[in-house]
Amino acid sequence: MALMRSLIIAAPVVVIRAARADELDAARTVMLDAFAPVVPADRDATPAVRDAFARHRADLADVRSRLGRADLLVADEGGQVAGAVTLFRPAAAEAPWPGGWASIRFLAVDPARRGRGIGRALTAACIEGARQHGAPVLALHTTRDQPVARAMYLRMGWVRAPSYDLWPLPQLHVEAFVLDLMSST
Repeated sequence: MALMRSLIIAAPVVVIRAARADELDAARTVMLDAFAPVVPADRDATPAVRDAFARHRADLADVRSRLGRADLLVADEGGQVAGAVTLFRPAAAEAPWPGGWASIRFLAVDPARRGRGIGRALTAACIEGARQHGAPVLALHTTRDQPVARAMYLRMGWVRAPSYDLWPLPQLHVEAFVLDLMSST
């Protein structure tokens, strides 16, 4: 058996950074594509469920309105947006979080690029960003319909915070998770 003398594998590098103005539409598309499987099929949904998910989708798609109070981070892979996340600064964290906390919303990875650590890298960038903004706690919501994301958060040290859970619909339980930035490294 001959030994291989050298092996060169070229793979795109993923860089997490603030989104540029010319990337907002691409970030929006990645977010919409990533969350599409979470939306119930119209034939299976009541009007209340369809309305709630339509509002969520509109909020998700409106990346520009969040820019004044949040940081939109992207995962740049070879010049393409492979993922995106919104980090709300402590003064702008959305309800139900206490003042001073930072929060994450809409963590999304291009479905074709999942399973390569992009979501974890985006989350780590949010943790660092929240620390830089002076937040003592970083918070987020997710559902059991997103088991991969949920498991990632738990592996990264996030803990459940049921007192901040939301029930936007009787059948939709949105679970709160928090990360204590003062004690985590």
